[in-house]
Amino acid sequence: MVRLILAALMFALVISASGWSTAGDQTDQQILGAWVLDLTDPEGVHRTPAVVVGRQYDRYVAWYLGNDQPEPFRDLELKGDTLVGTIQPKDFPSVTVDVEAKLIGDDRCAGTAKFREGASGVTGSFRFSGQRVPMTAFDEVTTWNLRFTAPDGEQHEVTVTVVTKDDKMYAWFSGPDHELPARNINVQGDDVQVKLTAETERGQAIDVTFRGVVSGETVKGTAEFQVGGESGTIPFQGERSS
Repeated sequence: MVRLILAALMFALVISASGWSTAGDQTDQQILGAWVLDLTDPEGVHRTPAVVVGRQYDRYVAWYLGNDQPEPFRDLELKGDTLVGTIQPKDFPSVTVDVEAKLIGDDRCAGTAKFREGASGVTGSFRFSGQRVPMTAFDEVTTWNLRFTAPDGEQHEVTVTVVTKDDKMYAWFSGPDHELPARNINVQGDDVQVKLTAETERGQAIDVTFRGVVSGETVKGTAEFQVGGESGTIPFQGERSS
């Protein structure tokens, strides 16, 4: 249980302060972030896994944090106040689980998971509840505003929130098109490296590695990117905002 909670903290950033939402609908802001679930599986084992919800353009993305390895949901969709999606756990590749999670209050959810085993045809379901991880769960929170110009000449600004928990650091990228956790953050003295995997608007995977040097309240460096068969580097700069 402790290992799963720490895994949740690796991606656990509540981003309701990012300012993004669909006009007139606050549900979007309420579901984004990390959630710790409480459930009893079909074998009678009590579990507290974590799920983190993000966004890419107008599509939601989510990862189940089992065995410390994020496993992506597919066909994720918000229907009113209910988030639905499907996952095939890596530990049980023949099992498909359809999940429906409904908001039932501030930072709380409840839902049903329906599973089916491909070879045997066995089906079943179980209930779960969830609680979003609050910012107060972290030891330290800092925010950085980064600016860079893409290879097509378009200028971009993103916010990187960095949190510390038990002497470990984790990061979340917030921008006009994405709300996503970083895969890795490494700090050695004033040198920092942050890795991010996202998708382009056309659905192509893009890997970006930010390497920079922090000087007081500012940071400057280069971002290496790979998308499709192309790769390159672009400079970035930024400053701490909180």
